[in-house]
Amino acid sequence: MRLVPIALFAALTACGGGGGSGGGGSEGSEVAPAYQTAWYVHATKGNDANSGSSQAPFKTITRAMTSALSGDTVHVAPGTYDLVNGETFPIHLPAGVSLLGDEDSQGSTTSIIGGGAFQYTYFPVFATVAPGANSTIAGFTLTDDNPGNEYPMGLILKHSGVTIRNNRVINSLSYGIYIYNQAANHVITGNVIKNSGNAGLAFIGGGAGSRVEMNEITYNV
Repeated sequence: MRLVPIALFAALTACGGGGGSGGGGSEGSEVAPAYQTAWYVHATKGNDANSGSSQAPFKTITRAMTSALSGDTVHVAPGTYDLVNGETFPIHLPAGVSLLGDEDSQGSTTSIIGGGAFQYTYFPVFATVAPGANSTIAGFTLTDDNPGNEYPMGLILKHSGVTIRNNRVINSLSYGIYIYNQAANHVITGNVIKNSGNAGLAFIGGGAGSRVEMNEITYNV
């Protein structure tokens, strides 16, 4: 839920928020916080009961995804984000949201490990992250290493316009990155896609207009 901006809140209260005589009680003195567009996550210092600010980060990426809206950015501190940390998989990245880790190291310090069931038309699949339309994921090591999953994938792209940048998509037991559903116009650049149990990068009925460049795609089955 978006918070009411301070200016709008002040205008509303000035136009008749006081009801009743006196009008000077605690209701008139409350001020809503400004709308938050940047969210922060820290595996060891965070708490999902926090506000998600830089001073009071969430603990899980999963929690941040329930607050972030299109146009927002979620900054993730180095660490391991898995079931032990409290993540729920797959992590669904909302449309238009940017999820940023450590791009300088291609995510070597910031790992998302795990996978969960993803609704798919043809057969059951599992994924680590499922990005929404026009979202961005950059600066992570992504691995679906759950042997109990069928077709475990690092990333599954159902929606168009996704940017996958400067990540390490490694050691997933099936596909590294899987694109389908006619999802188009992706930017996949600067990634290491390695040691997947199936194809490292698979376009299955999608990918038109996509730009794929400067990736290292090696040692995939």
